[in-house]
Amino acid sequence: MKVVVYSLPTAQCVRCRGSEIALRRAGIEYEKIMVNESPDALAYVKSLGYESAPVIVVLDDEGNQLDHFPFSIEKINALKVAA
Repeated sequence: MKVVVYSLPTAQCVRCRGSEIALRRAGIEYEKIMVNESPDALAYVKSLGYESAPVIVVLDDEGNQLDHFPFSIEKINALKVAA
């Protein structure tokens, strides 16, 4: 399982910071992609139906998308159990 956080700078986005803190506390490794620095990342997030950050995307070992969601402690804790 791979977790990717599509984020804004944490100084600008409280929920982005909260997502990263929750993932670290849960012991979940993640990749962070800054949507303000990557037009492709921003387009991808919008294609999923989101207009704000963060968006957390869960991929299987082959890179297939399993889930995506905005900041959610419950979903992050569920990832911990699944990992």
